[in-house]
Amino acid sequence: MTDKNKRPFLLSRATFASSGKYSSHWLGDNYRTYEFMKYSVAGIFNMNMFGVPHAGADVCGFFGNKDDEMCGRWTQLATFYPFARNHYNLTNCVGVPEGTPCPPATPSEPYTLSARYKTMATNAIFDRLSGARFIYTQLAKVHKKGGSMFSPLFYYYPTETMAYQFIESTIMIGDYLKITPVMEAGSPANIFSFFPKDIWVNFFKWSEIVDTRNSPVAQFENLLTSDEHVMTHIRGGSIVPWQMNKDRKMVTTADFLKSGKVSLIALLNSQGTA
Repeated sequence: MTDKNKRPFLLSRATFASSGKYSSHWLGDNYRTYEFMKYSVAGIFNMNMFGVPHAGADVCGFFGNKDDEMCGRWTQLATFYPFARNHYNLTNCVGVPEGTPCPPATPSEPYTLSARYKTMATNAIFDRLSGARFIYTQLAKVHKKGGSMFSPLFYYYPTETMAYQFIESTIMIGDYLKITPVMEAGSPANIFSFFPKDIWVNFFKWSEIVDTRNSPVAQFENLLTSDEHVMTHIRGGSIVPWQMNKDRKMVTTADFLKSGKVSLIALLNSQGTA
């Protein structure tokens, strides 16, 4: 690029040392399964560790048969992916004998999902728009200072033994938000999540507080799952910008960011600061 006033968008499936300074990355072809949904978390962890923070997976999977429930939950997870897109193969060759033409793949765009899961995916997309400033800020911080914006819990709580268990089940977004996605079939009503010793508040329902600061040990909490949002907790000492879209209008990101008011959601830590 010779025009320094413009920033290109480069997306690569192959990367090399220092690629993250110039290019985004996607994890390559995957499958429409919960297993690959979980793999995506580890893959983005790794790319952040390698210095390629703007990374993501094909949301809902690339190969195989569409699963509406899995796609809805995967879109929830992708609310806070550094890079998120829905991308699938034009044909579905899974289980097709060699030499036999493959039938067209079933589309997995959110609007093709059945009612419950379409609503789930739509809510996640609106949440991603609302959190765009926060996500961008975390990526900008990593770009300037290094580090990781999509991280396992033990990065922040290295002395907590349980933070090394079920590593992909809980994700830290920047320094401030902890998400616990549903990554299993059957729409479970509850999921267990590990909370290190700190104060945590449900980001979307402030009356739900997990305060483990004075507990002898950190603890697991049995959380109610939600169709409305990916389970998200803000931790003490955090300030998160959040821009609501009360009209629920689908607009471009640029137009959305120019409109409406931005709220600063803060949770004080034990020292009374954020």
